[in-house]
Amino acid sequence: LVKESRMAEDYTFEITFEGERGGKNIIEITCIPKPEAAIVWGKVVVIVEQGTYLPVRLDYYDEDLDLARTLSYSGNKRFGDRTLPARLTITPTDKPGESTTVIYEDIRFNLDLPDSQFTLRELQR
Repeated sequence: LVKESRMAEDYTFEITFEGERGGKNIIEITCIPKPEAAIVWGKVVVIVEQGTYLPVRLDYYDEDLDLARTLSYSGNKRFGDRTLPARLTITPTDKPGESTTVIYEDIRFNLDLPDSQFTLRELQR
């Protein structure tokens, strides 16, 4: 949807809300694409928890600034030494009742994996 590594280059950012909403203390950041950026979204609104900065929701707006899809995060869980949302649900606004959910049961970081595991041959297996 939006590569995090490109967001800093392709968007300008403005904190558009800080405070309590829906029983949570949040920070809302509105991300507007720079004119020269090749971006499909008209804007992205990022909502994170105050203090932890864990994501709560991302709202993706089309070029007409109509809400196109929402990515919701929930079920914060400890994975090793990190706390992350364990449940991600993306809901398109143009398909009522439809959504896709990913649930992380286990995440391990900094594994010692051989480079050979990432060859084209191995990835095609």
